[in-house]
Amino acid sequence: MSQIPSKEQIRQWITDNPGLSSKRDIAKAFGVKADERNELKRLLREMEAEGDLAKRARRFLPKGELPPVALLKVLPPMRRAIFSPKRWRKASIPIPAVS
Repeated sequence: MSQIPSKEQIRQWITDNPGLSSKRDIAKAFGVKADERNELKRLLREMEAEGDLAKRARRFLPKGELPPVALLKVLPPMRRAIFSPKRWRKASIPIPAVS
């Protein structure tokens, strides 16, 4: 029987593999079998409630991180190009700027 991964292991997996961050991908990576998936789902919900993860289109992202694909708006340049997301729904997290 496999062991449920820790919160830190899940955070590291999502950071290292942003394209493979669905519940199914996480379960497959850690060898979590069908009877243990409820515990993994509970752990992911808990991490989301604590603000460690953000769920977006069936994928989990580290808190405050932009998704792999995002619409960006160009901000007035101040010696370099700066972009920010067109839509940002997380009021408690500052809007990231990408340069």
